[in-house]
Amino acid sequence: MKHLKLYEMIEDEPQLGDYIIFKEASFSNYKHSKDAIKFMKNNIGKIVDIDIDNKKPYYLIQYEKILKPPIMDFYTQDGNRNSRWITKEEIEYFSKNKKDLKIYIDASKLQVNIISKKLKHLKLYELIKDKPKIGNYIVIEFPFRVKMWEKMWENYIESQIGEIIEIKKWHGNIEAEYRAIYYVDDYIYDKHFVDGVGDKSLIEYQKNGEKFIIMHINRENIIFFSSNKKDCETYLEAKKYNL
Repeated sequence: MKHLKLYEMIEDEPQLGDYIIFKEASFSNYKHSKDAIKFMKNNIGKIVDIDIDNKKPYYLIQYEKILKPPIMDFYTQDGNRNSRWITKEEIEYFSKNKKDLKIYIDASKLQVNIISKKLKHLKLYELIKDKPKIGNYIVIEFPFRVKMWEKMWENYIESQIGEIIEIKKWHGNIEAEYRAIYYVDDYIYDKHFVDGVGDKSLIEYQKNGEKFIIMHINRENIIFFSSNKKDCETYLEAKKYNL
């Protein structure tokens, strides 16, 4: 699958006739029903129209499978209610070769089964009384986007694992802020801190040259934590497949 095109990592644009796999985006002009999202994630669509009148392109995706019963927020195309407009951010993969995407979907289904078995022993932060401790690994989530131009950085951090190195407390021994170390790969460093709006002075370096940043995190932003890093890796994989 090395030749499949992950949208965020390439500069190519999806073209008319390309096949695509849908993903949920944190921001979209379209409100998809749960039934529509479930269907689009598990089926391959084809770009049959591109709206270039907007400031950014929108793509009309048509599905070969006839929906029974029909999903009402799909549009009628060729006499069937089997099409839906999506944004560029909602394209997970695209290719001119439909077989590429069939391979991806089959691999995803296999991965879901493996992850589901691992999930049984994980502890969700909201369901336990334990508090994150120094040395714990964490997964965080931002409840809303303050600045749309920071979306790339927030998406990146939400897909990474941090390690708590310090806890600041208010009076009464109440945790006020967690400080966690996150390692920064070259791609996001170039895109966000060199070419984007990120402050390069926040980046620190280890002796081996590896880049990292110290994030200041509120307790409510921690959605999962564990003393075992592999638990967090499993949680992120499960999150990717909405398990």
